[in-house]
Amino acid sequence: MKEHRVVLCVDDDPRIRELVRLILEPEGLRVVEADTGLAGIQRLRETTIHMALIDLQLPDVMGYALAAFIRNMTQYQTIPIVALTGAYSTELIPWMAAAGFDTLLQKPFSVQALRAIVRQYLDAKRPEPAPAVADPTVELMHLRRLSREIVHDLWRYVEELNRKTVLMGQQAKLIEEMIIYTIHSIIRILETNERYTAGHSQRVGAYAVMMGRRLGLTQEELRTLELGGTFHDLGKVGVDRCVIRKPHTLTDEEWAEIRRHPALSYELLIGIPFLREVAQIAGEHHERYDGKGYPHGKKGDEISISSHCVILADAFDAMTSHRSYRRALPLPHVVAEIERCAGTQFHPEVAEVWLQELYDRGETLLEETHRQFPIGDEPSS
Repeated sequence: MKEHRVVLCVDDDPRIRELVRLILEPEGLRVVEADTGLAGIQRLRETTIHMALIDLQLPDVMGYALAAFIRNMTQYQTIPIVALTGAYSTELIPWMAAAGFDTLLQKPFSVQALRAIVRQYLDAKRPEPAPAVADPTVELMHLRRLSREIVHDLWRYVEELNRKTVLMGQQAKLIEEMIIYTIHSIIRILETNERYTAGHSQRVGAYAVMMGRRLGLTQEELRTLELGGTFHDLGKVGVDRCVIRKPHTLTDEEWAEIRRHPALSYELLIGIPFLREVAQIAGEHHERYDGKGYPHGKKGDEISISSHCVILADAFDAMTSHRSYRRALPLPHVVAEIERCAGTQFHPEVAEVWLQELYDRGETLLEETHRQFPIGDEPSS
């Protein structure tokens, strides 16, 4: 036999593939292995082959389908293709011929049997095809049955692939929910220790979603916006608690400590692939429309519209909630402050839609939101 010719062996049993390799490599042949039909097709694209040994029962598609696929490739229309099977029957012969197999090798096969077939089909000049002797009607019947079998196998593979995809999707969804639940728990722990900020993150998320609806954001964008609002203060887990709780004016050093939390929120979230847009919102929630915010001094459209919603929602909840140094501000005072800061601290379009929401149902909105996410205790007199 000529050296350096390549034999493709497609069989899901690694012992069969190993046996073929051990028998043929000493004969000067290179054996390329595959355990599925799709893997076999990939090998065809990677390497030029001179002969194929194909198991009829593969885990993804039937060997008939793979043989027919190979025969339809221009460069492989004349190579020898041998069927490997452990269940021989004369009924297989028409099926194999229709699919493009040259012959059949029954498993378990001997060393001599495999070598004989390889010598016959690789060494000798292949004979011209014999004249057809079968009834054309019978041949057509076999071809139709083969076509149905191929379609059935491919559909079975697609269904299995879809099933695995759904299962993987369900597992990924469960992991996402576990991550989100964990972050929610951290937020609740942070706010439980701060009586004046209880429910703050949930309210910011709720207010931001209301703004997003007014702006016409999609459901997916609203979901991201809600998470961005709810998780915006996650970085406070890394900020000195004494500074956060201090009821009096902060020093420059203490302000610098507080201002670390947007960047910390971003760093904690950006490493989670499905929360990258949420991380951006959390990292930008103390920026300003006029560029005078922190941590990066972004301005205007450099800040995402979702972040602009959270910026206003955060400020709105701060004004309408109790703090250690004051009680919640009355709604008319808050409305006047938003009007004053539109175009400077707040995005003018976001401010406009939120003011419209407050004009429509301001007190009702506050009552409903505070009932769902109660505000912290009133400051002592």
